[in-house]
Amino acid sequence: MLRTLLALGGLVLALVPELILSVYERYAISAPPEPTARSWVPSYIRAEGIIAIVLAALGGRLYRAGLWFVGAVGVVALAYPRQYLETAGALAYEDGDELEWAGWMPHFVRATGGAVLAVCLLRRQRH
Repeated sequence: MLRTLLALGGLVLALVPELILSVYERYAISAPPEPTARSWVPSYIRAEGIIAIVLAALGGRLYRAGLWFVGAVGVVALAYPRQYLETAGALAYEDGDELEWAGWMPHFVRATGGAVLAVCLLRRQRH
């Protein structure tokens, strides 16, 4: 089930990265009104989707290694949500230092990090 969800999510990322970025910017960033994503960000989103599809399709060791990596990212997001957002903003946006995140975003990042970590740990126990 998890691999199916991973593949479906990856498919969405791979097919419509510009839409994903647009929706993210609309709800996650409160200022400036027109954030300027770096030119490589849509390609990165697409690559993330393709990697998710490949990991889901192949399974095995590669899939488990991907779970460990995602779980580690989840730990960082859970423990340091504001720093996670600041770093992501600085990397992905030309005006990253000027971004103001919506007030709910640090809570969302922390919750997502915790959920991802929990799923990875539960999934790991099955193998």
